[in-house]
Formats: sequence, C-alpha cells, structure tokens
Amino acid sequence: MKLSVIIPYYQGQNYINKAIESCIHPDMEIIVVDDFSPDPFVYHGDKPVKVIRLDTNVGQGLARNAGLDAARGEWITFLDQDDEFLINLDVFMRLFPDTAQAVWTQCIYKDLQGNVDILNIAELDIADFAQPTEE
Repeated sequence: MKLSVIIPYYQGQNYINKAIESCIHPDMEIIVVDDFSPDPFVYHGDKPVKVIRLDTNVGQGLARNAGLDAARGEWITFLDQDDEFLINLDVFMRLFPDTAQAVWTQCIYKDLQGNVDILNIAELDIADFAQPTEE
C-alpha cells in the first residue's frame, strides 16, 4: 500500500461520500474514523473503506491519530470529510520517492466560482527534525 488517506468523520454524511469518491487511485487505502458521531458513518459506494468507530467523541486531532494507528501505507495524508482531492492522483502518486528526503504539504482550494488556487505550501528538510539546530 503506497498511500493511506485518513478522513475523520463527525456529522458529515451529506458530503463525506464526495471526499471518498475523490480517492480514485488503486494503490490507496481509505480510512474513515467515525468520531462517535450521532449519525454513524454509512458508505454505499464501491470503494473499499476501512471504518473505525470510536467509543467516545475525542475530537478531530485524536480521531486522526486513531487513523494513523490503523494505517498501512508508506505515506499518510489527511483529508477532511468536506474536502476532496482536486489533482490527478496518478501523477501525485508518482511523485513519492522510494526514500523520503523531505516533508511537503500543499493545500489547494476551489472557491465558489470554481477557481482553483494554492493556499499554503511548506517544504521542510527531514534533517531539521533529526538534529537540534544551532543558533
């Protein structure tokens, strides 16, 4: 499994299916973490989805952590229940190197008029996390 997509869920039945349907790559694991929602997660699509239902509401951060514990992918990404992938995932999946040298994150959004723009980019060298920095 190349990529695990973790989607925390809480009262989002009206739009989570669109998020799941945007996960179209075959080498992708989809994990939905139901954060003890009053309307439990139900999916009627044809994609394999691993569902974790928590016994108590813990909030989005700890729900993501529960997804991390269950993830089997070499890489992890988070997708909010009301968001969707807007990029070509075949191209995206080819960007992953065999050995990680950097952590890269990007948030792309589509406004109500349909315009797509980049909201945030961060590129960090993993070595910055492995060794203390000298000032």
